[in-house]
Amino acid sequence: MKKRLEDMRQSVRREAAAVNRISKRNVTEALHSELKAVQQSLSRLAAPRFSHRPETSHLDCHRLFSSDAAYMGEVAASRIAMIERRDLDMSCEAIRWRVLPPTRSMAINFSIAFARIVHTDYEFLEEQLSVTYSGENHYCYHVDMKSPEVFKKRMSMLSKCLSNVYLTKENLEIDGAVGKNVNFAHMACLKLLENKGPWSYAILQQTHDVMIRTNMELKQIFQALNGANDVQITPCAPFHYDHSSSWDAEKLRVFHNAHVKVSEESLKTPLYIAKGAVQASLSRAAVSWINRVNLTGLVQQFNSGKRAVDEMLMSSLQIADGWEMPGRFTDQCLKQGYSYEGITRMVQWRQSKSECLAGFLRHSVCVLGTEDLPFISKLPHILINKMMPSFDYGAIACVSELLFNRTHLGQTHPLNISFYKNQPAVRFYNHLKRYGIKLSCQELYS
Repeated sequence: MKKRLEDMRQSVRREAAAVNRISKRNVTEALHSELKAVQQSLSRLAAPRFSHRPETSHLDCHRLFSSDAAYMGEVAASRIAMIERRDLDMSCEAIRWRVLPPTRSMAINFSIAFARIVHTDYEFLEEQLSVTYSGENHYCYHVDMKSPEVFKKRMSMLSKCLSNVYLTKENLEIDGAVGKNVNFAHMACLKLLENKGPWSYAILQQTHDVMIRTNMELKQIFQALNGANDVQITPCAPFHYDHSSSWDAEKLRVFHNAHVKVSEESLKTPLYIAKGAVQASLSRAAVSWINRVNLTGLVQQFNSGKRAVDEMLMSSLQIADGWEMPGRFTDQCLKQGYSYEGITRMVQWRQSKSECLAGFLRHSVCVLGTEDLPFISKLPHILINKMMPSFDYGAIACVSELLFNRTHLGQTHPLNISFYKNQPAVRFYNHLKRYGIKLSCQELYS
């Protein structure tokens, strides 16, 4: 009897398999595509979960963020590099599937603009877009002229498939080592973005920056800044720019036909040159001001330098008291020996790779890796620089998972809002805006 039942079961299985084969042969391509779409939709109805690539699907990111020393050592001993897919599906359907959120996110009624200069690592950039993507935001990319053709084509498809992703018409040649044309590239994005919706702040980025804040967290941070810009301000060494050139607004024609009123004294006073990170957070009013004035001559003079020529523009504009860029700070504090580090970018400048937890130093900057994850999860900054998918993609994937969980699974990370409100640049601008009075640097830094 048992044998007969088993024979019957096997017969049913064979017939079912045969029917399945016949059905598959008869299903039209259109119907097969429709069935695939239904399967994808059903999977999205399940509890959302960060989708790891095959390279990192085995990682337990929670253990890494929790400082599990043994596991961290094991993962770091065999770092994972991102494996670029030559046959990556670049259809709009595939791009939207990879980038768009798995569930409809609740609108936060706050729009942010991103201006990013890129040259390589498309799949890394696509993942970065995915973890911060919102239909309320606007994303502009400037693609380096030297980029490989396949990279340019992929970036072009990305912008064609997503209505709030844009590429600048300009494709300047970026000299990453010196910084030449970086400012012009960001300015091209800022001009494009000004006409793209009612966003409140713009974040300036470069290729290997990694976001560590969710959109809701960015909203809270920018509301705390309340119109102030966040731009790093540090002293500029004399060899970074040509002291024999004219640095006043009149000679540089900064306000020529700009319809911006400044005093005669401010026109003739040389700009006090400061240095700081390219990465910055600018209020919409500041971006409008940048787009109205004429910065071409100023940037060209910076570009004639030989080192870090991209790190002087925003810092110098931010402290140009007489030029009155909205959201500004003051040059008085720098003159008195006070720097301003800012909250936009976290970077670790070091002298040797032995000073970096992950043991990799590039252009005097630590490339962050698995060993840095516990530290990264507690940072108050907006983004970190730098992480590279060719060095330790596993660490990047875990940061992406962290942001995904905070965004879609309610794993909130309470922010210390007073930390942002009490930044010297924020206190200075808001006091100036409210009372028309400049706080002293001693008050700001006490």
